[in-house]
Amino acid sequence: MIPPNFFGISFGLAGLAEVWTYAAPTLGITDVIGRVLTLMAGSVWVVLMVTYFSKGLRRVREDWRNPIVSPFLALVIIVPTLLAGELCAVALLPGRILVAVLSSLAVALGGWSTGQWVINDLYDECMHPGYLLPTATGGFVGSIAASEAHLHLLAAAWFGVGMISWLLVASIVLNRLFIRRSLPPALTPTLALEAGPPMVAGVAYHELHGGSIDTFAAALGGYAILMVLLQLRLAPVYARLSFSPGFWSFTFPAAAVGLDGVVWLQATRPTGFVAYTAVALTGVTLVVVSIAARSLVAISRRQFFPPSPEASAASSGVPQPTVPQLAS
Repeated sequence: MIPPNFFGISFGLAGLAEVWTYAAPTLGITDVIGRVLTLMAGSVWVVLMVTYFSKGLRRVREDWRNPIVSPFLALVIIVPTLLAGELCAVALLPGRILVAVLSSLAVALGGWSTGQWVINDLYDECMHPGYLLPTATGGFVGSIAASEAHLHLLAAAWFGVGMISWLLVASIVLNRLFIRRSLPPALTPTLALEAGPPMVAGVAYHELHGGSIDTFAAALGGYAILMVLLQLRLAPVYARLSFSPGFWSFTFPAAAVGLDGVVWLQATRPTGFVAYTAVALTGVTLVVVSIAARSLVAISRRQFFPPSPEASAASSGVPQPTVPQLAS
């Protein structure tokens, strides 16, 4: 049995594919690598879908009602939305149809999640940066995909969803992080998700406005720099963590930072921008490859997948409640 945050694996791979695709024209390299990574991300998503939903609808409903893990369920729709945008480069008509359907589903899930948060008795300790996924990240990813599908009005609408949701939800999450106790180790990697929204917002705005740099784009870029500095300050906190599947939370934010950087380099073309693009691409690739390699080691040692509640109960001799937990 896998928890919903495992979908972060396919999300990170999809983000890496986007960076390779965007960087290819600047570096003068083939887009084959980006397409292969897109296929890999899609394949991993399919495997995760089959594995996750094989646990039965009862446990899926438990995950949906669990305030800790439920925000990660948005990745079930967000990942294929991102991949559908990539499909538009090789098959525009089916890509456009998939983008329109999937991005709408992502926004619908974000709206339903928001309603769930309103009617549930949430408490401060259950809040974490993963709450940015269903609405803010989902809206921005939908906007990027819609732009790639040449659905401009849809892209603008989803950008609005992402932008307003980001402002509202991020303020609540940061309030919790500022004045409440620190996140537990299993959730600490989600702090990297704070860097995601300003980066994907910058890319979405870039796509909407044809790559022009205006005051608003610069404002998004300024906040993106602030979030990068925040992550640098948190590096010692991350270094103290033991490896877990939760480390895949680092991959998409890293890809988003690299992608936004590549977009800015293409728009401004400073001296040496080709070399800077290569550095950004290499850095993101190393992050994802290193976490993937460490995951394979953990899988070989049977330390990657969390034990089922039944297995935990059998090993301890004590009955365990079937409450879903993040893999740690």
